[in-house]
Amino acid sequence: MLKQMSFPFLICLVLSGGLGVALYLLATYSFFDFYTRLIVLACIFLLLAAVWAAFIAEWREVSRLRRARLEEARRRARQDQELEEQALREAAALLNGGTTPGEKSGR
Repeated sequence: MLKQMSFPFLICLVLSGGLGVALYLLATYSFFDFYTRLIVLACIFLLLAAVWAAFIAEWREVSRLRRARLEEARRRARQDQELEEQALREAAALLNGGTTPGEKSGR
């Protein structure tokens, strides 16, 4: 899962770095008047929150899919084990001279 999430994490870091540079430039230099600067700052913080919210949503989705895949594998393993046990019971019944549960006696 970590390998799968490394690329989205890298994208979030790059975007956060770009937004950090924008914040630094906005704080250092006076390009805009007070209200315009306030609006731009709010937008930058909202973008930063949106970037990390998207990353968290992606992480949760990948985790959910991974859990579903594991549960499906467990279910299949359980089903295979039950089929194997049933086959062993039928083989044991045949070796003991009996009939299998699915087979009717023709005598």
